[in-house]
Amino acid sequence: RAGEIIGKWTLESRTIYSEYNISFVEASRACNMASGDTETALKKFKISKYSAAVKQGKADLNEVETKYAIKNFTADNWKSFLPVTLDGSTYNYFCLYHLFMFLWTQNFTISSAYYVTVGAVATWYWKMDKKDVSKPITKAYRRYIMYNLGTVCFGSLIIAIVQMIRIMMNYYINQMKKMENNPAMKKIIAVMQCVINCCMWCIEKVIGYLNKNAYIMSATHGHGFCTGAFKGFLLLMRNFMRVAAINMVAPAIMFFGKLFICLTTFAVIYVISTQNAADLGLVNGPPILTLFICLIIGFGVGDTFMGTVEAAVDCIMLSFLHDSEVNNGKDKPYFMADALQSAIGASNAVTPSS
Repeated sequence: RAGEIIGKWTLESRTIYSEYNISFVEASRACNMASGDTETALKKFKISKYSAAVKQGKADLNEVETKYAIKNFTADNWKSFLPVTLDGSTYNYFCLYHLFMFLWTQNFTISSAYYVTVGAVATWYWKMDKKDVSKPITKAYRRYIMYNLGTVCFGSLIIAIVQMIRIMMNYYINQMKKMENNPAMKKIIAVMQCVINCCMWCIEKVIGYLNKNAYIMSATHGHGFCTGAFKGFLLLMRNFMRVAAINMVAPAIMFFGKLFICLTTFAVIYVISTQNAADLGLVNGPPILTLFICLIIGFGVGDTFMGTVEAAVDCIMLSFLHDSEVNNGKDKPYFMADALQSAIGASNAVTPSS
């Protein structure tokens, strides 16, 4: 054969020999069976080496490519396909990772729904002709996906970190309780746990409130997370009395709204169940468990509905405060609705153009 083929064959034989610690004769045979094709010889040798390792229970994923190893996947050697060694500490890290990702995903889902809601309300508010609003939810989704997805990711990440810290601190405190035998120390640890939970709960609520302001300013004016949170906070501080008045009334309305929906659902289900129970001959009336489940579902529906209303109220409040500061109703007309202008005794002296 040509000299270059022999040289290539010899070089590859030495490579196989040096990397896998086999005899020169075995390396030469592998290259010879591949007719001098060095890449094919090396792949075949890897496959045969891996098959032998599997039979011995010593399979290592790093020795071969996944496409050759996946066909040998069994219930006995599945751990060899993982890039880490599975032991007690590894499982603990996996649990922490999945817990954190669950918290982040949960907060991200809730924040995304909140952002789209306030985005739709902002589309309506900042339209001069309120009747000429088309597809506000679709437009809010488009702005959210194209421009502000990172804002929601970052805000939900902060909340998830705070919740994760709170969970881990409670875990370690509970471990301290189990190891401590002194009753007095157990009481001190319990008080410490209560104080820590209270502080972390307050921090979580404050960050959540700032996050909502950031989402509203982002959906309304296109700010980033930090800029939106800062400007929203300053806007609220400049209108502290108005915000205090709204925050005194709004929670009561939300609570009674949830209660009304929950009790109405329960009453309707009770009447229907009583009639069906009489038709079926149930002398003890409708099952208590069924009514209880319907009560829980009614509360969940009411909480979801009033949460949407709460998001709309928050967006309208911040938009109204900003509208009152930048516009005067004369050369700069207000964007607020006519009913809101009448409520605060303001009006546009000029004919607004949409």
